[in-house]
Amino acid sequence: MCRYNLSISIVSMAKPATGSGGGHSSSSVIDNDLCYTSDVVKHSGQSSTNNSSTGSGEFDWDESTQSDILGAFFYGYIMLQVVGGRLSELFGAKWMCAGGIAVSILINACTPVIARSHIYWLLLASRVVLGLSQAFIFPSTYALLSRWVPDHERSTFLSFPTIGSNLGSIATTALSGYLCEHGYAGGWPSAFYTPAIIASVWLIVWIMFIKSDPKDHRWISSGELDDSHNNNTNKSTVPPVPWLAILTSIPVWAAIVVKFTYNWNFVFLLLKLPSYFSTVFNFSISKNGLISSSIYAVLTISLFMSGFAADYLVRKKIMDKTILRKCFQSVSSIGSSICLAAIPLVQCNDTIVIVLLIIGMFMFGFNSGGDIPIVADMTTKFAATVYSIGNTIAFICGFVTPLVVGHIVEAGGDGHHVRRQWGYVFYMSAAINTVGGLVFIAFGSAKQQHWDKLDGQSSSSHIAMLILLAIIVYI
Repeated sequence: MCRYNLSISIVSMAKPATGSGGGHSSSSVIDNDLCYTSDVVKHSGQSSTNNSSTGSGEFDWDESTQSDILGAFFYGYIMLQVVGGRLSELFGAKWMCAGGIAVSILINACTPVIARSHIYWLLLASRVVLGLSQAFIFPSTYALLSRWVPDHERSTFLSFPTIGSNLGSIATTALSGYLCEHGYAGGWPSAFYTPAIIASVWLIVWIMFIKSDPKDHRWISSGELDDSHNNNTNKSTVPPVPWLAILTSIPVWAAIVVKFTYNWNFVFLLLKLPSYFSTVFNFSISKNGLISSSIYAVLTISLFMSGFAADYLVRKKIMDKTILRKCFQSVSSIGSSICLAAIPLVQCNDTIVIVLLIIGMFMFGFNSGGDIPIVADMTTKFAATVYSIGNTIAFICGFVTPLVVGHIVEAGGDGHHVRRQWGYVFYMSAAINTVGGLVFIAFGSAKQQHWDKLDGQSSSSHIAMLILLAIIVYI
C-alpha cells in the first residue's frame, strides 16, 4: 500500500492538462480523438476546473513530469535488490523486511509535506529512498519462503508475495480513489497517511510473530519442521555464491527476460492505466480506482488458482516440471498479450476495454505456475540472490516504462490523436510480453542447476560479482 498509492493520487494532485486530459469541453472531446462516456456527457458543459476526473489539482505536473515522479521509486528499488537478497540469506529475512517497511511508513507520512514544499528534487529523492527501503522486501520474503516451504507447495506459496502485493494494489487503488475525493486532511494527503497507519499496525504484528527460520518458531510442529528441513540451510553453512555460473546460466537469463517483460506490463497497467482511463474516457478518480482494483482482484484470484493447480500437477507428476512451467507461462505471456493488443481495436467501447483487461489479467496470473516459482526450482541455496538479480534487471522498467509511455502519448502533438497514441502503447506492451514468453518457452528450465550443488567459489566468480555491481552502479 505504501508503494503504489501515488499512481492514483497523482491524478488528483496534478492540475488538468489543457487539451489532453482533464477539463474537456464537448468540442475538445471530438478534436482530441477522445471517447464519449457518461462521465464526459455529465461534465461536458462544465469548465476544466470543475472536472471530477482530475479535480483542480495543486501541482503543475505534465505527463512527462508525472512519469518522472512515478518512476523515481524504481531508481532506488533496483539498487539494493542483490544486496538485500544476500543479506536475507545470511542474516535472516525478518528484520530486513521490517526495516524496509519502517522506512516506507516514514516516507509516506512525510510525502504530503514534501510535495507541498514545492521542492521538486526533494520529492524525487523521497521516492528514491522509498524504493531503497522497499528493495529488501521481496528478496526477504522469497528467502523466507524458500526456507519454510517444501518443494511440492512452491507454486502456491511463492506466489503469496505477489498475491499480497496485488491485494495491496487492490486496496490502495480503491481506497486512494475514494480518499482523494472524500478523505480527510484535504483529500489526497489522506491517501498517504492511511497506508502509513495500516502499515504501522502490520509492522507490529510482523515483529511479534514472524521468524526467519522454522526451527526458531515456538508454534511449529515437528511434522512441519520436518517438511521444511530440506529447504532450511543453517546460517553458518551458507556457501559462497557461484556468481560466474549464475550469470552465465541460460535458464537464469530466460527467467530474467520473462520477469522483465512481465514487470513491463505490470508497471504499465499499475502506474499508467489510471491516466489512460482519465485521459481517454474521462473517468472520475473514484471510478478509476474501482476499475483498477477490480482488475487486480482478478489477477490475485488467478495467481492463487493457477499456483494451486500447478502444485497439484507437480504432486501428481502428470508432466515434466519444466514443461508444466512453460505451459503456464505461455498462457500468462501470450494469452494476456492477445487481450492487450485487442484493446485499441474496440475503440471507444469502454465496457469491452474493461472486459479485455479483466480477461487479460486473469491470464497474466498464470505465471504463478510459470516464472514465479522457477528460481526456487533451479536453486534452494541461492534462491534469494538469483531472485534479486532478476528483480534488479526486471524493475529497470519501473522507471523506463512510465517515461516511454509518457513520450509516446505526448508524441501525438497538441493533445490530438491521444487515443491513437495509447493504442501504440498497448500494441508495444503486447509485443514485449509475447517476446518474453517465447524466450521462456525456448530456454527456461525447472531443473536444479549444477551450480546449486557446488560448495566453492573461484576467483573468477569474485570478478563476475564486481562486474555485476559495476553494472548496477552505472545504471
